[in-house]
Amino acid sequence: MEIQDYQDTTIDDLNHPVAQSILKARARANRYAEKHREEIRVYSLKWYYDHHEEQKDRGRKWAHDNKDRIAAAKRKRWAENPEYYRQKQREYRARKKKEREADAT
Repeated sequence: MEIQDYQDTTIDDLNHPVAQSILKARARANRYAEKHREEIRVYSLKWYYDHHEEQKDRGRKWAHDNKDRIAAAKRKRWAENPEYYRQKQREYRARKKKEREADAT
């Protein structure tokens, strides 16, 4: 092939060819989003409230399945900042002290 065969194409056409139908669909979706922002916002909020408990359960399941990963992240924070652990201990002790005082009264 000669260089002239490639002169009418751009680099993007060679790397990421996108079908015209996809480009038209994207343009249509963008036009719709511009005109109906409030409707889209209301629908997404409705979805959030309808699925909130399900999403919380999914997050709890992830945390349960990834306890080691979460613990490793905490150890990393403590290793990077020794004061982090001390601060957390201070907060814990202060909270417990308040709870004991509240129970005593």
